[in-house]
Amino acid sequence: MALRAPADRSSSDAAIAIPLCDLRAGDRARIEALELERGEADMVRSMGLHESCDLRICRSAGTCIVQVLGEDGSGGCRIALDRRIARDLKVVPITRGGRAVSARSREVAD
Repeated sequence: MALRAPADRSSSDAAIAIPLCDLRAGDRARIEALELERGEADMVRSMGLHESCDLRICRSAGTCIVQVLGEDGSGGCRIALDRRIARDLKVVPITRGGRAVSARSREVAD
């Protein structure tokens, strides 16, 4: 049974979560939910990936490599994820293609 543990988010700030593996290198995102089996979710959390965690995508083709970002945006450790795991991590994009994504629509801002 897959667990879905959404991040604490007000309904007015609701955003569309997408699979982590849909992002490209350089994009930034916040984890919204871990749609994984309990054991896999526990393993991912033990590596420092949890709901509300900010990431920078280092590589998304094949094995996905992410960098966990600190609260100040500074870079932390890099973690390699199997593509299947990356597909089940639902994220809300913060930047795509170097451009900020609006909080409400999650479309690339002009």
